[in-house]
Amino acid sequence: MIICMVFGFTQVVWAQKPVHIQSRDFFETDSLLQVRLTSDFTTLQRHRTSDSFYVGTIELVQQKQAILQEKVLVRNRGKMRREICFPPPIMIDFKAINDTGTLRKLGKLKLVSSCADDDYSNQLLIREYLVYKIYELFTPLSFRSRLINISYEDDKKQKFSKPRYAFLLEDVDDMAKRNGYRETESRFSTPLTDRKAATLFFIFQYMIGNTDWAIPLNRNLKMVYRKELPNSAPVPVPYDFDYSGLVNASYASPSEILPITNVRERYYMGFERSQEEIIDALAIFRKNKMAIYETIEACPYLASDGKKDMINYLESFFRMIEQWDDVVEAFITNARKS
Repeated sequence: MIICMVFGFTQVVWAQKPVHIQSRDFFETDSLLQVRLTSDFTTLQRHRTSDSFYVGTIELVQQKQAILQEKVLVRNRGKMRREICFPPPIMIDFKAINDTGTLRKLGKLKLVSSCADDDYSNQLLIREYLVYKIYELFTPLSFRSRLINISYEDDKKQKFSKPRYAFLLEDVDDMAKRNGYRETESRFSTPLTDRKAATLFFIFQYMIGNTDWAIPLNRNLKMVYRKELPNSAPVPVPYDFDYSGLVNASYASPSEILPITNVRERYYMGFERSQEEIIDALAIFRKNKMAIYETIEACPYLASDGKKDMINYLESFFRMIEQWDDVVEAFITNARKS
């Protein structure tokens, strides 16, 4: 069972332990890191559309003392959140100007931060973080994440922002390598992807109420293939879940071309599968049901009403898949044929 933890807390004894800071085990623990990031955020904010890197300093903090400080490069990234968030979503390059640093092997990591330092934004961030943790229950071909509590300092103003939640996402090459896969940036039509993996992907996106993805466009997913089989069917690995109904962000809305008006409405975007394939896939979801709920319940950073809302939303999916007529209608009759 995956559990949100603080400084190495376990489910039974909530006691403080040293922070893991070695790059080799950075994503092996769920302990919350306290982080300070300093850079030219004035310029980053002013030039939101720029992809230029700026020098920054990252500090890992324990008991209000910096225990590790390294130089990094940072730049803006993302699309929607680049326009509405302060600071915009950031890419951190731990390696480019750091030849000997402890964290240089992390390479380039996406930093997903709450859009503001208010409680509502922090709670949305935790909900999205938990979606990544939930997907890890289904397959190791998933992006690992590390929750942090971060404060930003503009290097011109010399003032730290109020701390907020954020998380770092595993580098795609590291995710692929630990599974014996490689990333491909080629685009594939959906029927050319690994059939079993794609079925799991389709139903997971339906379960969380996410329609903000497209396999042929590599939208909000990475494609990987088996390293020893370069001609094998690629596997889609999803990311970016803030437009899902499970997160339920106030700014999220489905595409106008879809027959839904709210992200809480589920809409199946997967291709047609046989009854046997659907039955096999749904068995995986049923098997993980309690682990999903336990992952949500065990997270100490999500408010009780947020836990209740997430579980109730997921429970509507699990009730639906127990009705065979509804399963056939959603995943077979109304599935995409081409």
